[in-house]
Amino acid sequence: MIKQIKRTYDRYCDLLEEKSLDTDFWTMPNLPSAELRCVWYIRNFKYYDARKELDKAIAENPSNLDLLLIRCELFLEISRYDLMLEDVKKVFELDPNNWEAYLYYSLYFFKGLYDAENALKNVELAISLAGNIYDLIIYQAIYLHELGRLLEELECYNAILKDRDKDYNATLNKAELFCDLGDFETSIRLINELMCKEPNDWLLNYYRAKVYIRSSEFKKAELDIHKIKRKYLQGYLNCLLLKKKGDLNNAIKCLRGILRPGELENYGYYELGEMYLSNGQIRRARILFTNLADIGNIDAVKILKKLGIRSKSGKAKWEYIKELYYKRGCRSLRKDDIYGALSCFDNILAMCKDDEKTLEKKRVAELSNKYHEEYFNEDDMYDCDLWGFEKYEDEFRKDEKRWKIK
Repeated sequence: MIKQIKRTYDRYCDLLEEKSLDTDFWTMPNLPSAELRCVWYIRNFKYYDARKELDKAIAENPSNLDLLLIRCELFLEISRYDLMLEDVKKVFELDPNNWEAYLYYSLYFFKGLYDAENALKNVELAISLAGNIYDLIIYQAIYLHELGRLLEELECYNAILKDRDKDYNATLNKAELFCDLGDFETSIRLINELMCKEPNDWLLNYYRAKVYIRSSEFKKAELDIHKIKRKYLQGYLNCLLLKKKGDLNNAIKCLRGILRPGELENYGYYELGEMYLSNGQIRRARILFTNLADIGNIDAVKILKKLGIRSKSGKAKWEYIKELYYKRGCRSLRKDDIYGALSCFDNILAMCKDDEKTLEKKRVAELSNKYHEEYFNEDDMYDCDLWGFEKYEDEFRKDEKRWKIK
């Protein structure tokens, strides 16, 4: 049966697979428990449905640890670290030695407060309670890396590879760590070993190209860049190549050309800020790092501390993501992508259930969807009864302003 050493969320994921209940994205199978239904919703990115189901189930059974821990996973997915902390405290009240609660507590410190030191303390407490579980050691390694304790991080990966000598992620992380330590030969050797096992994995070409760039082997890097199947990643590596060669102006132009305006979660923005600093464009760098710090980029927070600057807006990461989903939802609604719009608005309502602006937009999308489903048939699109629109005419007149989305 299910191994008890796994995290609650993963345990229910395993149960879904054991029962062959993990079906397609659109159709939820007949699941026997609220826990399984919620895990299915989270795995399929239906966060609003997951939250409604969890809130209802926890209200009926507030002492169910599994439900509380699955809701912690949901709040982690949607970046509501404040609500995750409330559930973690409830778990501690019911079970003070629950190691999974210590793991989520460490994630609250790390992602919510950018405090890697307290995050490390809590994950070490979880390890003392549960033993050397894979997930816990990975998080311990991440926190050690943020604190600059690279040799201790290397010990974590060695501990994982003792039990899992062919673990892909641990080997790749170890290769990147050797690159950070300046041992480029060992880094390349580890990536080459992975390439022998996974010859069609072009992402390994991406990681190897990064090592070649850092070791100034530009010709080898260019060969790997051409094998990468994503234009964005090719452009990103070309920027790093230009930066390493000292051509900062062209590197900045290249990177700005591939970044999407406004989507600050894209990791290329941090490198752009570094290039601005190196090129003496302090004002642009300060604005960019301040915005990145507001959405939870820990490296940007460190840079701002060095510059002696504090973040001004204090916007939480979930608030930034909420704005991003709202813009995407409005854009999808304009393009008549009703399902895309509903998905975006549902994700916002999972973060903030009473957001009036989103509820209004969702009502418009649902009304449009209802009209399309009832009066438009894919097999006979042009012979449908257009006069049926009169049935909803009054409702559409009320929402006329809402249709004109700015």
